[in-house]
Amino acid sequence: MDTALRRGMALAALILAVSACINNSGSTPGAKDDPNKPAVVKVPPIVLASDTAKPDTMQQHRMKMDAIRLKLAENYAVMNAAISHHDTRMLSVMYAPDAQLTTSDSLFKGARPIAIGLAQLSAARSVRSFSRQSSGFAVADSIVTDSGSYVILSQRTGADSLFERGKYVTAWRMHGDPLAWAIHRDHLVPVAKHKK
Repeated sequence: MDTALRRGMALAALILAVSACINNSGSTPGAKDDPNKPAVVKVPPIVLASDTAKPDTMQQHRMKMDAIRLKLAENYAVMNAAISHHDTRMLSVMYAPDAQLTTSDSLFKGARPIAIGLAQLSAARSVRSFSRQSSGFAVADSIVTDSGSYVILSQRTGADSLFERGKYVTAWRMHGDPLAWAIHRDHLVPVAKHKK
């Protein structure tokens, strides 16, 4: 048999085998046009926020909470010094422009009025210290809401020391360094006054 003829027969057999495979693929003629045939729709996989979020490990969380706790302590120390020295400029920096300070008998709105109110209170009562002790805080977005107890110690020359105890709830707006944090809401509720 001629080589060319053999090649032609092999090619024809190959074409027949391929067409047989295509015809036996399980689909019947016209099946693609059948409106009752269920459609196969491919959609992209669902991506959950937890799949793309950076994992917050326990160590990272502890470090973040420790940094916030330290920042709160620093801010309260600065505020204590500013109140004791009637420093309205420093107190104005501690509060946001739209801040509110609520006490048992007063409501101050705005950084400047709050600063003046605290300085006048400090001068009138001869405040020596205004210390806050945090009992815990919560973080939501850029707001840290801190609560705890406070003690105001005041003393006039030749008089007994008086101190006022109370509870506070303070909401701080966090800012990245080098910006300082600012108080957005401050609520002071006195419990009692005592003589030393």
